[in-house]
Amino acid sequence: MEREKSPMRITVMMFIGGILILLNALLFASNGGAIIWSSSAIQPQNLTGAKQPLWWRLGFGYRGLANFTTLMILLVAAVVIVFSAIAFFMKPRYNKMLGISTIICGIISLVSGGGFIIGMILAVGSGLLALEFPKKAEETFFGRIYRAARFDSSVFKSVGDDPTISKQAVLTLMFVNLLSGIGIGLYAYNSSIMVNNPNTLLQRILLFGEMRFDATIFTPPIVFMGIAIIKWVILTGLLYIAALSLGVKTGGEKIGRVVAFAYAPIALQFFIPFVFTSDAYLNLWPSIVFIVTNVWVAIILMVGLKQIMEIGFPKAFGIVTSAGSAYYLINYFMFIKPETAIRISRTISLLIYPEEYMLLGIFAILAFGVLIGAFTKK
Repeated sequence: MEREKSPMRITVMMFIGGILILLNALLFASNGGAIIWSSSAIQPQNLTGAKQPLWWRLGFGYRGLANFTTLMILLVAAVVIVFSAIAFFMKPRYNKMLGISTIICGIISLVSGGGFIIGMILAVGSGLLALEFPKKAEETFFGRIYRAARFDSSVFKSVGDDPTISKQAVLTLMFVNLLSGIGIGLYAYNSSIMVNNPNTLLQRILLFGEMRFDATIFTPPIVFMGIAIIKWVILTGLLYIAALSLGVKTGGEKIGRVVAFAYAPIALQFFIPFVFTSDAYLNLWPSIVFIVTNVWVAIILMVGLKQIMEIGFPKAFGIVTSAGSAYYLINYFMFIKPETAIRISRTISLLIYPEEYMLLGIFAILAFGVLIGAFTKK
């Protein structure tokens, strides 16, 4: 096992994350509530009218929690992260204790906006890296997720060749779907409140960053983690069949591990509730995130399968698009289309109407694959 020679990289991540969280908490306190960045100034009546414009706002922090007690907790959390960074550099043998404290404090910082999101990512990420120190950062749980998300083909070589990574692959699958489910559940719950209370709560959520919570927002993450296993098995099986049909032989377990790490971008759906739009466009933002993250997953799969199967890009494109098309149709009718889907309390889905457009899109992708020779057995 390769080891880190110095804790400096993790220390810097941890320290910067703590400083950003501290600054965010101070601005949160001075603002007396959520920090709102919007596309433009707008009057409340323009958020619900028949001719309402496309308007969006990015919110950091939760209105209603800006009190003295919360501020003290946030400041302590930020200071703990900063001192954990210093302590980790000086005493890296306490890596587990310092890593856990940094992760917990990073999550707590979400109350004020998570250090403008970046601070929380750095804090939680550095905390996860610290937990596995002195293992080389690139070979840790968080490191592999990060490398997969940025299309690092070398990570898939180790993922494909090392059966001991199977446990880490399953943890990755659970982790990203947990984050996705929390984000989707929170956005769906607050969106439904806004639609049903257009003259009161809609304005408070949009203009002042108020966020409502309910026990039902935890249903999607729990269900998503369970369904993730089913989807993982289906997609892995389809990719295996597609590869065999195109004359490419490889192990199903290798494909399964690559698929699990390819899901990494789905974790970004956790951040959907940070952005809300005017009432008529509430489905626009999550739809954009869904499209971007799923296309991202498809590209990672192409990179990963190209690496473990030792094939060219056209062949990888053919395997992913043919299997992905079948997977999308199964997923659409089982978990998305209202008339046939398994019902999940308060979730959001990307619906395509008329459905002929969906089939046309699949046909166009497959036709492009034929043009580049993606479906030949040579």
